[in-house]
Amino acid sequence: MFIGLSGACVTGAVRSLVTLAPCRMHGKQLWKEATDPLRNPALRFTTELEAKYLDEDTVVALSALLRDNPSARPDLFSRLHGTRGAPNHPLNAEFLDSALRAMPVPERDLSWTEWVRGTRCERFNELLSIELRWKEDLTTRTPSDRLRAKWVMWFLTSTDRELRDVATRTLYWYGRSSPADLFEECLGSLEINDPYVPERMLAASYGVAMARHVDIGDQIFISAILPEFARSLYNSMFAESASSRTTHFLMRDYAT
Repeated sequence: MFIGLSGACVTGAVRSLVTLAPCRMHGKQLWKEATDPLRNPALRFTTELEAKYLDEDTVVALSALLRDNPSARPDLFSRLHGTRGAPNHPLNAEFLDSALRAMPVPERDLSWTEWVRGTRCERFNELLSIELRWKEDLTTRTPSDRLRAKWVMWFLTSTDRELRDVATRTLYWYGRSSPADLFEECLGSLEINDPYVPERMLAASYGVAMARHVDIGDQIFISAILPEFARSLYNSMFAESASSRTTHFLMRDYAT
């Protein structure tokens, strides 16, 4: 029925069918029934479905599309923006984090970092908005905030110095209210193959440590959270069996 349709018509048809897929297909994903050239467009449009309609096969297929089809990545990155901070959603920032960690640096730079550059105005304004909210509200962070912090962390791959500085500062304000969560993300970032990311995560964590250690009213941070982070950093970066040893001067400086 789609033979001879233009790209715009195919896209419109796929969008309509996928949006209605849960009721028309009795819960069965339409992309599984589609053939080329409709299969991948149908799969991409599943990102617009509610989480309850996204089965495991669909999430795995989206992950494979993101991994194996570089031309599909810009569109998928834009789509994942809408679900980045949704707890318990299979396509939240955890999904993106898993996909980006698996990419070699050049491949990630040509896709994700280039997408950030191409949408720089939107990303910069997004960072400023998140930073302002976290700066003005130092109450306990929500699970949604933590997912947004993970999303912000990946902006640190950018070669745009101003954007990277704002992302670092935004993460600092996240950590001012939730230092243990920031420190945990920082430790996890040591495994990322782009030194821009752990360097700036350590910088944000260093700033939080300097700000919070003088707060004599927060004995939990002083007696437990900060010492545990310090031990974990030592074991990860400086111990004889450290898995993330580095000669990167700034990273070592922030960590000590």
